[in-house]
Parts: sequence; structure tokens; C-alpha cells
Amino acid sequence: MASDLFADRDLHAVCLQTQRLDTSDYPAGFLRLVAGMPAAPVAYCGGLENHPELIRQLAETRPLAGNGAAQVACVRTPERLADVVGRAGCRFPMTVRDPAGLPADGSFLCKPLASAGGQGVVHWYGQSAPMRSGGWCWQRCISGQLLSVSLVLAAGRADLLGICRQVTGYRGVTGGRFRFRGAIELPPAWVAHHCGLVERLKELGALLASEAGLVGLVGIDFILSRTGRDEIPVVLEVNPRPTASMELIERRVGLSLAVRHLAACGLPIPAAQTLLPVATGSTWAKEIVIARQAGTIPATWDQQVEAALAESRTAAEGDWPLLADRPVVGTQVKAGQPVVTVFAAAQTPAEAFRRVRCRAQRIAAAVPKVCGRPAVES
Repeated sequence: MASDLFADRDLHAVCLQTQRLDTSDYPAGFLRLVAGMPAAPVAYCGGLENHPELIRQLAETRPLAGNGAAQVACVRTPERLADVVGRAGCRFPMTVRDPAGLPADGSFLCKPLASAGGQGVVHWYGQSAPMRSGGWCWQRCISGQLLSVSLVLAAGRADLLGICRQVTGYRGVTGGRFRFRGAIELPPAWVAHHCGLVERLKELGALLASEAGLVGLVGIDFILSRTGRDEIPVVLEVNPRPTASMELIERRVGLSLAVRHLAACGLPIPAAQTLLPVATGSTWAKEIVIARQAGTIPATWDQQVEAALAESRTAAEGDWPLLADRPVVGTQVKAGQPVVTVFAAAQTPAEAFRRVRCRAQRIAAAVPKVCGRPAVES
């Protein structure tokens, strides 16, 4: 059983029962919905790490297949995270809770302390931060390549699963400059070549596991300088749960990372589950298509979208679905909300990115009453 804010067709396809939580009841409504589910461990993803009190209450009623409130607090408090990052041989940007004395020239970012996917992050030019639950911090803006590493943590050790390039920014969307838009996994050869970077990330993961007590699937967002040669990552944040980039790794390896997560959390699980065959050497990319205006998912959605993607499948993609998070017909969407996720695979990251952008543009053009003009990278 599962519950989220969308209850899309993908969720219906894999769960015996799904429940959609209204945004007006988020996140407290999850407690009510979980209370009505059969007795079983509960796992969470999305941005629920921003609500440690909810996690604490969930853990009081069910075994938690993930990180508890105390573990989350260790990595979502900038000062505490900076200490661990430094001891792992990595860097952390200058971060303060009060902007007094900072240059108001855009060299610092104003960031919500409780956020996910880059939402609410803006360059700071001296403007007042709006009222928001959880408060704000000001962090020096670091230039370089935005990446994320996927780890599985257990028993004080860290296994590196993969590294992805993060794609951000929706032009013409309010607050969309830093918003997560998609990702491209970097090939294993790239990871092997950057052995110094990998060792530092694994050391950081091991410290998070042994000192903060983190377990299961964890993502770390970081920046790697395009000009530096020391391969020291500048860590931006730790996401103490499964992240949106991890499904790209699943598609490459053909194995369920959910099984790895549950096992790392100490739950008895069957042997590793094979998902679908993979094409050797393929690299996957994804992009989230958003609604450019409020609208309703039409009854002709499947026909329109399938026509837009017709004959675009390549051998590198095998039988993997090219769409995920498929909306239910009749769903009301607001401007700026995600509509569907599209995938592509190729032999190189650049080609995979080109293919996924092309597909996203075709979908947006096929359903203009909802998606409007296709998103353009800023």
C-alpha cells in the first residue's frame, strides 16, 4: 500500500491499494492514512525529511524502513553537516542563518532549510526572505558541475551505487531557476576515472553511517569544480532517503534498489530482484515535464503521448518504459506541477540527454493545453 500527493497510474500498477493525499493535508495527513494500513514497516521518500516530527510519530506506530528523526536532524542541520563533511576531506560552502554583513550581489543563495528539489532557492540581492516554516539559510553560491552520488549505507559502511549529473532550471516558471528537472547518470568508466572523488564520497558516507546512524539509500548533492584538479566535492546537502536519480541506476543494473534499501534497514527480504534486462554500455537520462498552465489531463492523453514518442525507442532502451509518473485521466494539475517523467538511453550521457530533451519537447507539444511550451534549460 502506498500514499502520495499524486496517486498516479504507476503507483496503482504496483500497489494493492493507493491513496492520494490532498496538498492541504500535507504532511500531517500521512499519519491518518498510515494508521489505516495493515501492520507493516513504513518507508518514506520525497521531501519528508523536512518534517522530522512526522517521522518521529510514524516511527512510534510502525517499524521504520529508513532514517528516524534523530538521524535526519544530523544531516539537515547545516552546522552539523559541515562538521562531518570537513572530517571526510570534503568541503562545505559558507552557510549562515543571518545575512547581516553578506554582500547583496547574488554571490550568496537564500535557501529554505525545509525544502526539496531546489524549490524556493534564489540568488540573494538583499531582499527579505518570505515567512516560511523551518526558516532560511544563506549559502555561498559555488560554480561547477552539479552532481549527486547514490549510496547504500549499513553497519557503518557505504557502498557507492552511481553518480548522476543533476539538471535544474525551468525558464519562465516562478521559482524555477534551481528546481530539479532531471538527471543523467555518468557511466561507470567516468566514476572509475575519478577515484579520488569516489574515495572521499565513500568516506563521507561511512561517517554518516557510523556517526549519524544513517541507513539505507542516501543521496548526496555536491558540486565538482570544472577547473580544479583536486576532485574535492563541495557538498550541498544530504538526502537521507531514496532520491529521484536512483531509478536511472536501477535501469542500468537491472536490479531493484528498493530491495537493497530494505535489507540495509535490517528487514528480512527475498533475494535481489531482477527487473528487466539491460543493454550493455547504455546510459540513462530523465526529464520531468511540468504543467505550464492549469488544466485537466484529457481522455486522449495516452493516444497523444504515445503518438509523440512513436518509433523513437532504441536498442539501448530494451523493454524499459519510456514514461513514468503517468497521470490519471481527469487529474487537475496546476501551473508548475509535474505532469510526467520521460526517459531515454544512449551510449553516451550527451546523446542520452539530447534524446530525453527531444522527447520532453514532443510531449509538451502534443498536450499544449497542459504543458504549453516545452521547458528550456536556463
